[in-house]
Amino acid sequence: MNRFCDFQNDYGHDTYECFNLKTAIEEAVRFGNLSHLIKGIRNPKKQRIEEPLDEEKKPQIDKGIFAIDSYQPYKKRGSSYGITGYEEVFFPALDTIIPSDLPVTISGRIYNKRVHRIYLDEGSACDVMYEHCFAQLNLAIRTHLSPAPTPLRTTIGEPPFSRTKMLKLSIVRSASPHNILLGRVVMQKMRMIVSTIHQLAKFHTSEGIGTLTSTYDR
Repeated sequence: MNRFCDFQNDYGHDTYECFNLKTAIEEAVRFGNLSHLIKGIRNPKKQRIEEPLDEEKKPQIDKGIFAIDSYQPYKKRGSSYGITGYEEVFFPALDTIIPSDLPVTISGRIYNKRVHRIYLDEGSACDVMYEHCFAQLNLAIRTHLSPAPTPLRTTIGEPPFSRTKMLKLSIVRSASPHNILLGRVVMQKMRMIVSTIHQLAKFHTSEGIGTLTSTYDR
């Protein structure tokens, strides 16, 4: 208690040993706030204002955004490693569509059972199958499953532009209008990119890019 820090106005250590004071000084020097006290240090913010940019260094500003680009590795036949390059994913230009705010829902297959109204929720960390959908699966499948997260063979798209993964879905009892909810974890596994305003979902396959159109209003 005989050691006092003037910076923190508290006991326990001396001012010259104060870690927080040292950190504050280093940040002040780094951002140029002490440039008027320390010779040879320039204020980087002031420098950016005073020094005009060369034409080559000026940032290039596009006139508009006409597509959403996403680069993801995709598998291709004939590759020993499975991943050979990148393929671009394009969505229609925004000035050619009427933007939508409706949820994006698609259809898919759980094993060989066609399932409609699969809700794609990019903000969800959960992947859910609702109980009323689970009850309609084949009895042989249901008897080997439990309400806990369980792997289900799920397919989206149609051959050759399809993708199949074993997805762990939690069985939930709820009066939801949807059969399944897929969150961002599944979208990462499926290499899927969703655009709500386009009402489209696109995903990478070994044959190229697959496209799914939302069936929400059907």
